[in-house]
Amino acid sequence: MGNEYDSFEPPKKAEEQEKSPWWNEVDEQAPAPGIPATAWDSGYGHDYYDDADGGISPGRIVAIVIAVLAGLLIIGGGAAFALSHQGDAQDEEPGITQEDEEAAKQASMVYLTVYADGADGNTSPVSISILKGEDGDDTAKAVNAKCNERTEIGVLEPGKYRVHVMSVPSNQDGSTYLTPLFDMTFEVAGDGQDMELSVNLDKADSGSEEQTENQDTAADQQQTDGQPTDAAAANTSNDSGSSTATQSGSSAAQSHQHNWVAVTATKHHDAVYRTVNHAAVKERRCICNSCNQDITGNFAQHRNASGHSKYHYEYKVVKEAYTERVLVSAAYDETVTTGYRCSGCGATK
Repeated sequence: MGNEYDSFEPPKKAEEQEKSPWWNEVDEQAPAPGIPATAWDSGYGHDYYDDADGGISPGRIVAIVIAVLAGLLIIGGGAAFALSHQGDAQDEEPGITQEDEEAAKQASMVYLTVYADGADGNTSPVSISILKGEDGDDTAKAVNAKCNERTEIGVLEPGKYRVHVMSVPSNQDGSTYLTPLFDMTFEVAGDGQDMELSVNLDKADSGSEEQTENQDTAADQQQTDGQPTDAAAANTSNDSGSSTATQSGSSAAQSHQHNWVAVTATKHHDAVYRTVNHAAVKERRCICNSCNQDITGNFAQHRNASGHSKYHYEYKVVKEAYTERVLVSAAYDETVTTGYRCSGCGATK
C-alpha cells in the first residue's frame, strides 16, 4: 500500500502555469467611476484597463486610436471652415493692386482760385469745368467756385487739362465780369504733387451798353432830322397867329422850319485786356544713378561707355509758369451824338 503522498506533485511555479487567453480573463477590480455596474458585470468595461502583467489592453488601444482620429477630424473640419470663410472675405474685399497704388502716387490734388476785383460775399459763384485734353468737351471735374477763395477741384490723373469758365459771377450792384476768350491750359505731370491754379476775371465795361443806347437814340433822332416836332409846330402856329394879329390884312407869314444839325463829341475807349495764367511745363527725364547725368534717349550708349546700368526718372521743369496779358479789344475813339441844334435859330433838342 503506497503512501498517500506518493502521488503528490509539487505545485508549479507561477511562470510554468499555463495562462488562459486574455479574452477569458476576468478582472475582479471594481468598475471605474461612471461605468454602470451592469455593463461592468457583462464584460464591456474590462478591456479598457491594463491586464495583470501591466500592459495596455487592446480595447484601450482601440479607444485611444478612435479618440485621436476624432480629434484630427474635428481640427481638420475647423481649419477647412476657417479657410472657406477667409476666402469668402477675400472675395468680398479685394485687395488694392500695385497698379492702383502706382496710379494714386502719380495723381495730383488740384486747387483753383478765381480772382475778381470788387467781388465780395454777396457775389454769385463762378461755374468752372475742368476739360480733358487741349480740345474736346470731356469734363473731368465741375465746381462752383467763390471769387477770391481757394477752391478744391479734386484729384486728377496725369495728362493735359483746360480750365473753362461756364458762367461768370455778378455783384449785388448788377456789375458783372467778362468771360475769358481762351481756356487756361495746364498739365498734371504725374509726380503726385499738389497743384495751385488761378484765373483772373476782368470787369465788364459798362460803356458798351451806353454806346448802344446812344446809337439807338441817334438813329431815332436822325429819322426826324429836318422835320419839326410837335412842339415846334405849335410854336410855329403861335408865331403865325401873332403875326397875323399884328399885321392885319396882310398874308400869313410863313412858319419857321428848324434845320436840326447833330451835335457830336468824341468818346475814348481804353484797351481791354484779360490775364491768362500758364502752368509750368514738366518733362520726365531719365537720370543715371551713378553719375546723375541726364541720359534721356541715350541710355544704351551711356551704359556701353560707362558701365552704369542703374537709372531712375525725374520730372524737371522745362518751361516755367508765366502770366500773359491778352488783348481783347484795342483802344479807340468813338464819335457820339450828344444832341441837336437848329442851324437857323439856334434851338436845341
